[in-house]
Amino acid sequence: MTGGHVSGVITEKGEIAAEHVILASALWSRRFLGNRGIAYPTLPMICYVFRTSPIEGPKGPS
Repeated sequence: MTGGHVSGVITEKGEIAAEHVILASALWSRRFLGNRGIAYPTLPMICYVFRTSPIEGPKGPS
Protein backbone atom coordinates (compact mmCIF):
# COMPACT_ATOMS: atom_id res chain seq x y z
CA MET A 1 0.00 0.00 0.00
CA THR A 2 1.16 3.48 -0.83
CA GLY A 3 -0.49 6.49 0.79
CA GLY A 4 -3.46 4.38 1.93
CA HIS A 5 -4.06 2.96 -1.57
CA VAL A 6 -3.32 -0.46 -3.00
CA SER A 7 -0.30 -0.14 -5.30
CA GLY A 8 0.17 -3.75 -6.39
CA VAL A 9 0.06 -7.35 -5.26
CA ILE A 10 2.48 -9.85 -3.76
CA THR A 11 2.54 -13.38 -5.21
CA GLU A 12 4.68 -16.43 -4.52
CA LYS A 13 6.84 -15.29 -7.47
CA GLY A 14 7.33 -11.73 -6.21
CA GLU A 15 5.74 -8.29 -6.20
CA ILE A 16 3.74 -6.83 -9.08
CA ALA A 17 3.21 -3.05 -9.13
CA ALA A 18 -0.15 -1.90 -10.51
CA GLU A 19 -2.18 1.30 -10.79
CA HIS A 20 -5.42 -0.67 -10.38
CA VAL A 21 -6.10 -3.92 -8.52
CA ILE A 22 -9.37 -5.84 -8.82
CA LEU A 23 -10.58 -8.02 -5.96
CA ALA A 24 -12.91 -10.59 -7.52
CA SER A 25 -13.75 -12.77 -4.55
CA ALA A 26 -17.49 -12.02 -4.30
CA LEU A 27 -18.86 -12.80 -0.84
CA TRP A 28 -15.39 -13.81 0.37
CA SER A 29 -14.11 -10.21 -0.05
CA ARG A 30 -15.18 -9.15 3.43
CA ARG A 31 -13.39 -12.07 5.10
CA PHE A 32 -10.31 -11.76 2.86
CA LEU A 33 -9.89 -8.04 3.57
CA GLY A 34 -10.95 -8.33 7.21
CA ASN A 35 -8.08 -10.76 7.83
CA ARG A 36 -5.80 -7.93 6.65
CA GLY A 37 -7.39 -5.28 8.88
CA ILE A 38 -9.42 -3.61 6.10
CA ALA A 39 -13.13 -2.97 6.73
CA TYR A 40 -15.22 -3.72 3.61
CA PRO A 41 -18.98 -3.54 4.15
CA THR A 42 -20.95 -5.96 2.00
CA LEU A 43 -24.58 -6.96 1.72
CA PRO A 44 -24.90 -10.65 0.78
CA MET A 45 -27.71 -11.27 -1.67
CA ILE A 46 -28.97 -14.29 -3.56
CA CYS A 47 -29.53 -13.49 -7.23
CA TYR A 48 -31.03 -15.59 -9.97
CA VAL A 49 -30.40 -15.10 -13.67
CA PHE A 50 -32.57 -16.72 -16.32
CA ARG A 51 -31.91 -16.66 -20.02
CA THR A 52 -35.02 -17.37 -22.06
CA SER A 53 -33.69 -16.83 -25.58
CA PRO A 54 -30.33 -16.49 -27.34
CA ILE A 55 -28.65 -13.11 -27.13
CA GLU A 56 -26.46 -11.44 -29.72
CA GLY A 57 -22.80 -11.12 -28.86
CA PRO A 58 -19.34 -12.51 -29.45
CA LYS A 59 -19.15 -16.22 -30.16
CA GLY A 60 -17.07 -18.27 -27.76
CA PRO A 61 -14.88 -21.24 -28.62
CA SER A 62 -16.77 -24.25 -29.98
